[in-house]
Amino acid sequence: MRYSISLILTASLMVVISCGANDNPSAPSAEVYQTFTVTFDPGELTEPAAGPDPGEIPVTKPLSIKARVLENCRIVQAAVERFAAENGGLYPNSLADETPAGNTVIDLLPDGRLLNNPVWEVPTEPVSGAAASQGQTGYVSNICDGQAKGYTITGVGAGYYNIVVITRLCNGELEETIGRATN
Repeated sequence: MRYSISLILTASLMVVISCGANDNPSAPSAEVYQTFTVTFDPGELTEPAAGPDPGEIPVTKPLSIKARVLENCRIVQAAVERFAAENGGLYPNSLADETPAGNTVIDLLPDGRLLNNPVWEVPTEPVSGAAASQGQTGYVSNICDGQAKGYTITGVGAGYYNIVVITRLCNGELEETIGRATN
Protein backbone atom coordinates (compact mmCIF):
# COMPACT_ATOMS: atom_id res chain seq x y z
CA MET A 1 0.00 0.00 0.00
CA ARG A 2 1.34 3.40 -0.93
CA TYR A 3 -0.39 6.65 -0.04
CA SER A 4 0.74 10.08 -1.10
CA ILE A 5 -0.21 13.16 0.91
CA SER A 6 0.67 16.69 -0.14
CA LEU A 7 0.95 19.45 2.46
CA ILE A 8 0.14 23.06 1.73
CA LEU A 9 1.58 25.47 4.31
CA THR A 10 -0.03 28.85 4.65
CA ALA A 11 1.53 31.93 6.17
CA SER A 12 -1.46 32.75 8.32
CA LEU A 13 -0.94 32.98 12.05
CA MET A 14 -3.48 32.79 14.79
CA VAL A 15 -2.82 34.05 18.32
CA VAL A 16 -4.83 32.36 21.01
CA ILE A 17 -5.10 34.23 24.31
CA SER A 18 -6.56 32.28 27.18
CA CYS A 19 -7.88 33.79 30.36
CA GLY A 20 -10.04 31.63 32.61
CA ALA A 21 -12.10 32.55 35.65
CA ASN A 22 -9.16 31.82 37.98
CA ASP A 23 -6.61 33.66 35.83
CA ASN A 24 -5.57 37.24 36.27
CA PRO A 25 -7.34 39.08 33.39
CA SER A 26 -4.64 41.74 33.26
CA ALA A 27 -1.95 39.13 32.51
CA PRO A 28 -3.37 36.60 30.03
CA SER A 29 -1.16 33.82 28.78
CA ALA A 30 -0.52 33.86 25.05
CA GLU A 31 0.52 31.06 22.72
CA VAL A 32 1.44 31.45 19.07
CA TYR A 33 -0.07 28.93 16.67
CA GLN A 34 0.64 28.19 13.04
CA THR A 35 -2.33 27.30 10.87
CA PHE A 36 -1.84 25.07 7.88
CA THR A 37 -4.00 22.89 5.70
CA VAL A 38 -3.49 19.21 4.94
CA THR A 39 -4.81 18.34 1.50
CA PHE A 40 -5.48 14.79 0.35
CA ASP A 41 -5.39 14.35 -3.41
CA PRO A 42 -7.43 11.22 -4.27
CA GLY A 43 -5.74 11.06 -7.69
CA GLU A 44 -2.44 10.27 -5.99
CA LEU A 45 -3.75 7.40 -3.86
CA THR A 46 -2.91 3.96 -5.21
CA GLU A 47 -5.55 2.31 -2.98
CA PRO A 48 -8.75 3.73 -1.52
CA ALA A 49 -8.24 5.56 1.75
CA ALA A 50 -10.05 4.32 4.82
CA GLY A 51 -12.05 6.82 6.86
CA PRO A 52 -13.58 10.08 5.71
CA ASP A 53 -13.72 11.14 2.09
CA PRO A 54 -10.55 12.88 0.88
CA GLY A 55 -10.72 16.62 1.24
CA GLU A 56 -9.30 19.45 3.26
CA ILE A 57 -8.81 19.03 6.99
CA PRO A 58 -7.67 22.17 8.88
CA VAL A 59 -4.93 21.49 11.41
CA THR A 60 -3.66 23.96 14.03
CA LYS A 61 -0.39 23.28 15.86
CA PRO A 62 1.83 25.43 18.10
CA LEU A 63 4.63 27.08 16.13
CA SER A 64 7.99 25.69 17.29
CA ILE A 65 10.99 27.88 18.07
CA LYS A 66 12.68 26.50 14.93
CA ALA A 67 9.65 27.50 12.84
CA ARG A 68 9.54 30.96 14.44
CA VAL A 69 13.28 31.51 13.74
CA LEU A 70 12.71 30.46 10.13
CA GLU A 71 9.70 32.79 9.95
CA ASN A 72 11.84 35.67 11.30
CA CYS A 73 14.52 34.92 8.69
CA ARG A 74 11.95 35.02 5.90
CA ILE A 75 10.42 38.26 7.22
CA VAL A 76 13.89 39.84 7.27
CA GLN A 77 14.49 38.48 3.76
CA ALA A 78 11.29 40.14 2.52
CA ALA A 79 12.34 43.46 4.11
CA VAL A 80 15.83 43.24 2.58
CA GLU A 81 14.38 42.45 -0.87
CA ARG A 82 12.01 45.42 -0.51
CA PHE A 83 14.99 47.58 0.51
CA ALA A 84 16.78 46.55 -2.71
CA ALA A 85 13.68 47.29 -4.78
CA GLU A 86 13.64 50.83 -3.34
CA ASN A 87 17.45 51.18 -3.69
CA GLY A 88 18.13 50.45 -7.34
CA GLY A 89 18.71 46.72 -6.77
CA LEU A 90 21.42 47.14 -4.13
CA TYR A 91 21.05 45.55 -0.71
CA PRO A 92 21.96 47.36 2.51
CA ASN A 93 25.56 47.16 3.71
CA SER A 94 24.19 47.25 7.25
CA LEU A 95 20.82 47.39 8.96
CA ALA A 96 21.34 51.14 9.47
CA ASP A 97 21.57 51.93 5.72
CA GLU A 98 18.67 53.89 4.23
CA THR A 99 16.87 53.74 0.90
CA PRO A 100 16.48 57.01 -1.07
CA ALA A 101 13.06 57.29 0.67
CA GLY A 102 14.79 57.10 4.08
CA ASN A 103 13.73 53.54 5.02
CA THR A 104 16.02 51.15 6.88
CA VAL A 105 15.52 47.38 6.94
CA ILE A 106 13.92 47.79 10.39
CA ASP A 107 11.48 50.35 8.97
CA LEU A 108 10.48 47.77 6.36
CA LEU A 109 9.70 45.06 8.95
CA PRO A 110 6.05 44.62 10.03
CA ASP A 111 4.98 47.74 11.95
CA GLY A 112 8.53 49.11 11.49
CA ARG A 113 9.68 47.30 14.63
CA LEU A 114 12.27 44.71 15.59
CA LEU A 115 11.03 41.11 15.59
CA ASN A 116 10.72 39.09 18.79
CA ASN A 117 13.48 36.62 19.55
CA PRO A 118 11.39 33.42 19.91
CA VAL A 119 13.58 32.03 22.69
CA TRP A 120 13.66 35.12 24.92
CA GLU A 121 10.42 36.79 23.70
CA VAL A 122 12.02 40.23 23.42
CA PRO A 123 12.17 42.43 20.28
CA THR A 124 15.85 42.19 19.30
CA GLU A 125 15.81 40.76 15.75
CA PRO A 126 17.47 41.09 13.33
CA VAL A 127 21.01 41.75 14.47
CA SER A 128 23.89 43.03 12.34
CA GLY A 129 26.24 40.15 11.61
CA ALA A 130 25.72 36.41 11.71
CA ALA A 131 23.27 35.02 14.27
CA ALA A 132 25.21 33.49 17.15
CA SER A 133 22.77 33.18 20.04
CA GLN A 134 19.59 31.16 20.57
CA GLY A 135 16.65 32.59 18.65
CA GLN A 136 18.74 35.19 16.81
CA THR A 137 18.31 36.26 13.21
CA GLY A 138 21.33 37.95 11.65
CA TYR A 139 21.99 39.94 8.47
CA VAL A 140 25.27 40.28 6.56
CA SER A 141 25.64 41.88 3.11
CA ASN A 142 27.58 40.11 0.36
CA ILE A 143 29.87 42.64 -1.31
CA CYS A 144 30.81 42.11 -4.95
CA ASP A 145 32.70 44.68 -6.99
CA GLY A 146 32.44 47.10 -4.07
CA GLN A 147 28.63 46.95 -3.85
CA ALA A 148 26.12 45.01 -1.77
CA LYS A 149 24.73 42.74 -4.47
CA GLY A 150 23.70 39.92 -2.15
CA TYR A 151 23.17 38.98 1.48
CA THR A 152 23.24 36.18 4.02
CA ILE A 153 20.53 35.86 6.64
CA THR A 154 21.18 33.40 9.45
CA GLY A 155 19.01 32.04 12.24
CA VAL A 156 19.82 29.95 15.30
CA GLY A 157 17.25 27.83 17.12
CA ALA A 158 17.03 26.75 20.75
CA GLY A 159 20.06 24.88 22.01
CA TYR A 160 22.11 26.48 19.21
CA TYR A 161 20.75 23.92 16.73
CA ASN A 162 18.39 24.23 13.77
CA ILE A 163 20.50 26.68 11.82
CA VAL A 164 18.85 28.62 8.97
CA VAL A 165 20.94 30.17 6.21
CA ILE A 166 19.35 32.15 3.38
CA THR A 167 21.87 33.53 0.89
CA ARG A 168 21.36 35.78 -2.13
CA LEU A 169 24.54 35.30 -4.15
CA CYS A 170 26.01 38.18 -6.10
CA ASN A 171 24.87 36.55 -9.34
CA GLY A 172 21.26 36.73 -8.09
CA GLU A 173 20.84 33.05 -7.20
CA LEU A 174 19.09 32.25 -3.93
CA GLU A 175 20.24 29.42 -1.66
CA GLU A 176 18.44 28.25 1.48
CA THR A 177 19.68 25.71 4.01
CA ILE A 178 17.66 24.60 6.99
CA GLY A 179 19.08 21.99 9.32
CA ARG A 180 21.03 21.15 12.44
CA ALA A 181 24.45 22.54 13.15
CA THR A 182 27.24 20.00 12.86
CA ASN A 183 30.64 20.00 14.53
